[in-house]
Amino acid sequence: TDEDGLPYSPTLVATDGTVVAAASENRIFVYTSDWSGAWNLLEAHTLDGQDTVKGIACVYGKVYYASSHHRGVVGGAELLNANTPVGLSADLYGDLYIAYIDNSVCRFTEHDFLLAGTDGERQTYTLPSGYSSVRADFEGNLYCLGEDGAVYKNGEPFCTVDGKDFVYRKESTMPSSFALGFEDDEVYFCFGDFIVRSEGGALGFPSLGTISAAGVTEQLAEVKPKEDVRLLDVGEGTIGIRVDLDTLGEDTEYFPFHSYARTDADARGVLLAETEKYLLVALYENKAYTVELFRADRCTEAEPIWTDAEGTLYLAGETALYRFPCLTAAKSESPLPRGTSVKVLSVLRPDGEDGADRGLEFAYVECETNARASIRGYVPLSLLTDADPNGVPDETYFFGTLKEDVVFRGGDGSEHTVEKGTQVKLYENADGTYTAQLQSEDGTLLATVEAGMIARGESDALRIALIVILTVVAVGIIGAYIFLLPWRKK
Repeated sequence: TDEDGLPYSPTLVATDGTVVAAASENRIFVYTSDWSGAWNLLEAHTLDGQDTVKGIACVYGKVYYASSHHRGVVGGAELLNANTPVGLSADLYGDLYIAYIDNSVCRFTEHDFLLAGTDGERQTYTLPSGYSSVRADFEGNLYCLGEDGAVYKNGEPFCTVDGKDFVYRKESTMPSSFALGFEDDEVYFCFGDFIVRSEGGALGFPSLGTISAAGVTEQLAEVKPKEDVRLLDVGEGTIGIRVDLDTLGEDTEYFPFHSYARTDADARGVLLAETEKYLLVALYENKAYTVELFRADRCTEAEPIWTDAEGTLYLAGETALYRFPCLTAAKSESPLPRGTSVKVLSVLRPDGEDGADRGLEFAYVECETNARASIRGYVPLSLLTDADPNGVPDETYFFGTLKEDVVFRGGDGSEHTVEKGTQVKLYENADGTYTAQLQSEDGTLLATVEAGMIARGESDALRIALIVILTVVAVGIIGAYIFLLPWRKK
């Protein structure tokens, strides 16, 4: 029904899974649905004069249209066309394709589609005479139906679907329209009074489940030296194709597709592998890692900031030795237990010393395996501590009081601020510093402090005073005992 509740027959329908658009003559209606049968009209748009809607496309909640004389977005700008449109479609990345009456095709970005004075990028191919039902796949290949009933891809014959192969008819029937999606390779063909669905990729339409992973496992198998680490910036609203690396094996032909979405904000990631068309990136967003495919032209390279470091540190919690400076499935085979001693070779701080932690602060380290072999890789910087979390071998300690707030680390690498005035157990280190230990509700906490950060006098004086008092008392008791012993007379 329309905005007045009156029934109408749409001639064009489009959806992106978020909204559904239906067009009839010079009207466009935008709906939402929970796909249970309930439809809610969000917006109605009526074109001026004798204009007629020729194509509609839904792009992440927005509805774009091409009419006899205009192109625009429902609820927004409208511009005059330089040519007469026949159809409109959109790919996964939001690029819009207008097919014109002279069989030409122009591609627009979402921005350029609504920008006056731009006519898009004219494509090198032309569509067949009498074409209809224009559709784009996720990569931007444009399909249509020809007068002969065949499907054309970028102007060239692609496949033929004949209705007599599915329903008994005296004569062959040709499809009147068709629809395809991005997430699977099923295609629906409408023959007027019946619909046929293809299965199993028999027709060869590409989908997000058929992106080649050739050569990727080899790129993930070796530790990436710090000199070869590449960081990438991905802007807000960039399309990422999320994949599941845990199920990617050596013989896997395609990336295991999980989902796709636009990024919520600017994010930075680590390049894991490259294919002919895509970059595989471990992206840190919303305090978590995802592994996603991005088009190379949608990413900007960022300069890694390395800080040279030397010394031996300890792991405050169990982790893996990662092949890349990120928490992904691309990690070494052997886990590193809590307390493992590692030699720090360099530290990666993507935002500089004073920058915000974007989850990419890692140390490039060297350690030994159980077989005494030396291996290198990456561990999260937050898991490194200069105090062995398994305990200090020298059990000689004393108690002291903190003279300032100090950040302690827990066994899981978590940070805890301990306030000034707290009494802690102190072990003296060979370099003149002290390892401070505190038992709390969060377990054993450790920190390295300097002499000026602790007060020893009061606690030591009290301890010495108690020792002296107890010694005097003990001597008195022994003396009294000896004095009271019975003495034999000779």
